[in-house]
Amino acid sequence: KLLFSFLTRHDLLFLVLPAVATSVLSGAVAPFMTLVVGKVFDAFSDFPISGATEDDKHRLLHNTRNGDLELLGLAFGAFLMSSITSSLWIWTGERNLVAVRKRVYHSVTRKDLVWFDLETGKDSEDDLGAGGLMAKFTRFVSDLLRREPTLTAF
Repeated sequence: KLLFSFLTRHDLLFLVLPAVATSVLSGAVAPFMTLVVGKVFDAFSDFPISGATEDDKHRLLHNTRNGDLELLGLAFGAFLMSSITSSLWIWTGERNLVAVRKRVYHSVTRKDLVWFDLETGKDSEDDLGAGGLMAKFTRFVSDLLRREPTLTAF
């Protein structure tokens, strides 16, 4: 719940829910592949070692051809589902990160300049420089996000 706390209901409904659904469907492709491979092996095991008739040969060819086509379809489906799943999860993560960045930006821009002097100037040396102040501020925001995911401390 904390992971998706910055997402809107719209994002949860139209990104997270489809991402979960496509993840489940992507996970279901592999068991179907094993069933298809099992059917093909059954076709080979049912084929007589000696004295095979034309009908037996035709049935083996038919069953293996169908198995090949089913595996091809499942491979395409697995590729498509994994692409859609990855896209949805990446999109969800990006939307979540944008929401976090906006909240941090709005919280920081509402602060008086005195706050920056007090927070970034704590136990620092005068020769810290811009890079050191930025690193210290980044660490401060990161620690704050871990403690207060709703950013009430800002």
